[in-house]
Amino acid sequence: MYTPASFERPGITSENGILPPYERQRYIMALKGSGFETLRDTPLRYAELHAGFDARGFEEKERELGYPIERTFYVGLGLNLNEILFGTGPYPNFAGYKDTLPGWAVRKTFEYVQVPYTSVYSENRFSTVRRVGTTFVD
Repeated sequence: MYTPASFERPGITSENGILPPYERQRYIMALKGSGFETLRDTPLRYAELHAGFDARGFEEKERELGYPIERTFYVGLGLNLNEILFGTGPYPNFAGYKDTLPGWAVRKTFEYVQVPYTSVYSENRFSTVRRVGTTFVD
């Protein structure tokens, strides 16, 4: 997930805005079970395997506040809500509406957004560097 500075808008994503400025980057890759031919007819088609990378402590504000430099790798499992809501299968869902405008909007949203509480993660923090004054300590 990345939002460039050009997306920040006064009153919306500034310090005093509705949303805080997005100061961190998180890279996520999701492998969807429904994308594999051998899993399409199994319950695993509803699962996603996530892998990601996150870094903190590199922004000017974070440095001023003394946050440590941390890099985190994480893996997780999530639900493929597009497959649950619009996939073909034995259970009733909204597959008949997937080509409508509302269906398209929901599918596009779920391509980029993981709904809270539909995934679990395990993280491993590494390369943590603590700042002591202007010196870095491992």
